[in-house]
Amino acid sequence: MSDTAPKLMPLSKVPKETRLVVKCAADIKPEKVDWLWGQRLPLGKCVLVAGEGGLGKSMVLAGIAATVSKGGEWPCGEGESRCGSVIILSAEDDAADTIVPRLIAAGADCSKVHILEAVRKGDDDGHRSFNLQVDLPELEKTIDQIDDVLLVIIDPITSYLGQVDSHKNADIRSVLEPLGKMAAKHHLTVIANTHLSKASGGSANSRVIGSVAFVNHARAAFIVTPDPEDGTRRLFLPSKTNLGKPRDGLAYRIADFAFPGPEDGSTIWAPYVQWEDAPVTISADQAMATLADGAEGRNAIEEAKQFLLDVLSEGPRGQKEVKQEAEGSGFPWRTVRRAKDLLGVQAQRAGGIAEKGRWVWCLPRRG
Repeated sequence: MSDTAPKLMPLSKVPKETRLVVKCAADIKPEKVDWLWGQRLPLGKCVLVAGEGGLGKSMVLAGIAATVSKGGEWPCGEGESRCGSVIILSAEDDAADTIVPRLIAAGADCSKVHILEAVRKGDDDGHRSFNLQVDLPELEKTIDQIDDVLLVIIDPITSYLGQVDSHKNADIRSVLEPLGKMAAKHHLTVIANTHLSKASGGSANSRVIGSVAFVNHARAAFIVTPDPEDGTRRLFLPSKTNLGKPRDGLAYRIADFAFPGPEDGSTIWAPYVQWEDAPVTISADQAMATLADGAEGRNAIEEAKQFLLDVLSEGPRGQKEVKQEAEGSGFPWRTVRRAKDLLGVQAQRAGGIAEKGRWVWCLPRRG
């Protein structure tokens, strides 16, 4: 036997109390997924939101917190939220001049939003930052005390990891798995906010900074990105959905809200997210790829969109015909397909699937 072969633990040294916990699938009662926001935010699970700085991710989370706090309506007519309390961990924003004004601007019931600011050291007045590695039991106590918590927001999660390497899968899973168990135990949604790397290329999820465990552990993930076609518009796009039916993305703009301060009545300005009424069909991967193309790529997309408008203006055309014309005009097929998605061009079988009809493209109906 080679000296480098792995050495097995003698059976005499295996802990006698070790045993497997196994259940027969026939003895497990199936359960449907419970949703805080239908097909987007599952209860009892962890969710990831990622995007570059300055796009309003924290404002999106404040808007979600506001909706939960008052049992309000979700965007695009996607139903009504259950009403419950929210706990916010925010390492980058001040509570008094940033978080609370944003909650007020978003219409929150602030009596149902609780901001975790620090951890007290023993019986003295010293404080330290919250640490997911060691302080999760204390968070659970707070959840029990509040009694109706439906949402925990961690913004950003990388500020609360403790002494772990955010690029090592095993380290990150050692933090995320107990967090997931807490979400399941208390039947609440945990939203973890994080950033994207500066690298370009690859899928949207591959841009999430740190270990792939962040995305892999989440049951749903969303990417916040600028609209490739409108610099003042932001997109909230699902990039992973493990439990529900895939839904389209959402679009929003940042608006301002003014209200009098409680002390002297001076005006306080705060931003909030103003959702658009219609969903968007572009995927997270498509949006990120378009942005990665830069200004030259955006010009190519615009030209491809105009090409499609011209080609389809007189009625439906076969996909093969469109492709031939596009290539004959010097348009890469990948660019044409992006332009198709951005325009909402519809693809359907001319004679029905049963007849194996050819694919045809047509412009979306207006009005």
